[in-house]
Amino acid sequence: QSAEPSAGIELHVGSPEEVSQRILRGESDIGLKYVVAPEAGLHVEHAAPAPVLAVMRPGHPLARGRSVPLAQAVQYPLLVGNPGVTARQLLDLACSARGLQYQPLFVSNFSTVMLPLLRERDIMLSGQVTVAGLIEAGAVVARPFDEPMLQQRRLQALSLQGRTLPPLVGAFVDRMVDAVGAPGRG
Repeated sequence: QSAEPSAGIELHVGSPEEVSQRILRGESDIGLKYVVAPEAGLHVEHAAPAPVLAVMRPGHPLARGRSVPLAQAVQYPLLVGNPGVTARQLLDLACSARGLQYQPLFVSNFSTVMLPLLRERDIMLSGQVTVAGLIEAGAVVARPFDEPMLQQRRLQALSLQGRTLPPLVGAFVDRMVDAVGAPGRG
């Protein structure tokens, strides 16, 4: 808005599937979402690694390590996304591959609502972008899991394949990429 005061922005928050459908129907110019596989009809304006992280209070027993063993993490209360959320999909696949089970403490399709519920022994699955401010403030720590499957997620800015974005929308994508701290276009 500061660079282009006459520009209007409309934000719609939805599931990963809803984001894709809005772009494909022409209801949104761009979408920002976590992905684990390419999608037909969508063009990747930008992509960056976005591993699933274990977010904990600083005093959590697993917060001291450089990574979090998945087999240990599932023994703690977990705050997870619903089955349509990529972090949950990858967690379920990783647990299935390793023969692990977990019982979620809290399930939501909107991770920001889970942050205030995070207690000393809980672990929340999240991406860096969601919790960056809380990490900087020292309120939480975020560690990668020791499971390669949970490293496979990407954060993508998407548009409709074959569509040329208006210059103003392209400039917005550039500013958005800078704001989330993701390197370069790809």
